[in-house]
This record gives sequence, C-alpha cells and structure tokens, in this order.
Amino acid sequence: EEGSLNLVPTRFTLRQALDCFLDFRFDTIRKKCRHQLNKVSARAHIVDGLIIALAKVDEVIETVRSSPDQNGAREALQKRLKTSDEQTDAILRLQLGQLTRLNKGKLDDEKADLQSKSAKLGELLEIDNAVYDTMIEEFDELTKKFGTERKSTIEIEQDGDLSEIDLVKNSRSVIVVTRGGYIKRMPLKTFETQRRGTRGMRGTSDGKDNTENEIAHCFTCNDHDTLLMVSQSGVAYGLRGYQVPVGSRIAKGQPIPSVLPIKASDTITPILPVS
Repeated sequence: EEGSLNLVPTRFTLRQALDCFLDFRFDTIRKKCRHQLNKVSARAHIVDGLIIALAKVDEVIETVRSSPDQNGAREALQKRLKTSDEQTDAILRLQLGQLTRLNKGKLDDEKADLQSKSAKLGELLEIDNAVYDTMIEEFDELTKKFGTERKSTIEIEQDGDLSEIDLVKNSRSVIVVTRGGYIKRMPLKTFETQRRGTRGMRGTSDGKDNTENEIAHCFTCNDHDTLLMVSQSGVAYGLRGYQVPVGSRIAKGQPIPSVLPIKASDTITPILPVS
C-alpha cells in the first residue's frame, strides 16, 4: 500500500495486492458518487425552478415580453420568482412555446426520480457496506460479461506431491551406448538436417584406435520413455530416458555402472525403449 501511495515500486503479497485493488475500487466508487450527486443536485435545482415558472407561466411570459433585453428579463424574473441565476437562465433558454407546453406531472416525476437517486448516492457516500455491496454487484456483472470457463484443468495427486518426471519436458533424444560400457543422451535437435553431399556429424568420439568407443546401440526415444536394459547376467533394469546423463557429440559418455546398480565387469546386452 505504501508503494501505491508514494509511487515507489513495492513487492506485494497476494493479500496486499488484493487489498490495494479493493481500496482503489472503493475510492473510485466514492468519487463517482460525488460527481453523480453533483449532477443530480444541479438538475433537481433546475427542475424546481421550472416548476416555479410553470406555476406562474403567465407572469413569466409577460415579464419576458416587457423586458428591454435578456439581462433585464433575468433581473425581473429573479425579483418576481425568487429564483437563482441557474434557474433563471434555464427558464430563459426555453422558448415561449416550450414554456406553455411544460407538463407539471412530468416535472414532478422527474423531481421524485432525482430525489430517489440523490438518496441512493448519499447512502453510498455515508455507508461503507453500501459501497462494498456495489463492488460485489459490479464484479458479478463483469463475470457475466467477460467470464469464460477455464480452458485448462488443474489435477493434483492425493498426496499433493510432484514427481521428478512432472518437471521434465518430454523431448526427443538420441541414446548412444558404446561397447566399452559408456552411455550418454543427446537432444535430437543436435543432429540438424543436412543437404546431399555435405559432411556428416560425428555422434561420438572417434573409435578407430579404440574398440571401446565403438557404438553398440544408438536409437531415439522420448525423455519420458523407459529404457529396458538387460545385463549379461540376466538382470533387467528400467531407466527413464531423462535419467541418462547428457553428453556432447564428441563426449565419451558416463560409465553404465554409475547410472545402473551393476558391477563394472557386467555389460548391457539388449536395450529396448518402452513408451
């Protein structure tokens, strides 16, 4: 709230931001009511003057016709009708035909309506709860006019906890396993489409002089897929794609025993990605 008053950037909590907005709406409604009350009071004052002129329409017509100019008519009417400057000007702005056609019933109805509006506006200026009720009505109208059903759903597990997989994007990746027992993961976008006749991209370190760097398995999968791995000793292991360490194209990768609970002497034979 201090930030809004002093025009200084301030970090709010959600509750403080809502309170600041509600205070702003409260002040806005009060200012709007004062402005409308002034307009209603001014119009009611004019209507009272027209009612007075209608009750003495013959005297008004005679005074206006006998006056040498508009200023003389204004002074004569104020003296005879006891009206204010605003009321007198409103009477003089009427043509004689309009003055004779004034309907007292319509003026009385307008006066009653203005009095009712004035009472409601005065209540809003004096009673805080009336302002809050108006705010609720405005919010309801905005909801009916602009409210739309939520297009997304929020699903929370019973325990309310998020697992690691919920925080990982399900992207496409390339998994590479070498004969030396190293494994790595590379984003599929690492291997861009190339034109014919261009030089290809290396997907692992050069294995010409070292058979351990030769590729044993290479395949694509989604990061949420489960990699079913079977060791030489016959034990099957499951590993999510995103759990495979990321490596560059020329990187050797990580030893499989650092990723799976197997002995260094054991090797992985088949690997099958399962969606």
